[in-house]
Amino acid sequence: MSDLTEDSEKIRQVLTQAEALSASYRASARIQGMRVDGLTHEAASLRHMLNTQRRTLSWRVTAPLRVVRHLMKGQLPTGQKIPVVCQRVKEIYHDEGLHGVTQRIQARLPDTVLGRVAARYTTSNRQKPSSVPTAAAQTPAPDHGVKLPSITPAERQKALEAVYAKPLDAETLHQLTPHILIIAELSLRQCAKYRVWQKEEQLRSLGWTVDVVDWRDTEQALAALQICTEVIFYRVPAFESVEILLHETRRLGLSPWWEVDDLIFSAELYQENGNLQTLDTAEQKQLLFWCPVVQEVPSFLRSRHSVDPCSGAGHG
Repeated sequence: MSDLTEDSEKIRQVLTQAEALSASYRASARIQGMRVDGLTHEAASLRHMLNTQRRTLSWRVTAPLRVVRHLMKGQLPTGQKIPVVCQRVKEIYHDEGLHGVTQRIQARLPDTVLGRVAARYTTSNRQKPSSVPTAAAQTPAPDHGVKLPSITPAERQKALEAVYAKPLDAETLHQLTPHILIIAELSLRQCAKYRVWQKEEQLRSLGWTVDVVDWRDTEQALAALQICTEVIFYRVPAFESVEILLHETRRLGLSPWWEVDDLIFSAELYQENGNLQTLDTAEQKQLLFWCPVVQEVPSFLRSRHSVDPCSGAGHG
């Protein structure tokens, strides 16, 4: 009978933890949904303003002036450098001929005069019947005596990985503008406001680049790790997805920081905080659920960055 009671208690504890984790995921999903809605609305508003501006008479009248200004700077209206574009056109012409050049012009500039001319040229070539192969086609390409070494796809892939997967050394990282990545628990709105979003504003005010990613979004966090110079883990648990991020941080040669604003790593000390008594039972269980899974995180990190550990519990 005692064994059944113990098993029932264990099942109840696991169920409570699962419910707390599910509630955390739902809260995070709501926050991300609100952010997506806001960004979508902002993008639609900016797109509408841009379309309205481009339909105005002043925009059409000043179009030639903008083209001349770009050409004087050695650029196309798209912002590309003219020498780079000319070199690329030469390469395409050498490999694919005039047909390849016109195809790309038609695809890149469909609504321009140049694009329409290229489209007419392509259409006229398609309508011509196939003729006898020309002498140029029958004549083999001249051999200039330079033979490139043959390389298999596997060897090419290995060579690319050796270049792009190699982490930057400390001297190179020091020369880069600071690019801070904050991988954080964003489902607790109060904590996120004071410890994540305000920190982002402070770091940006220094002229630094700052990215904020929820620890649950593993793919986005892994991508952001590749271009950052410093990474801060805020209030993250020792789940498998977080361990993947920590190992990738080590592989890239970064020195990660773990930031925590209260005593969440100790359930006993955390329960002594009087602010917990103002919460209902479900919220208390949700907060205490994170204690054991957060305790293991510092062992993965070289540095521990603890911010105001005594007064921070009130924010959570």
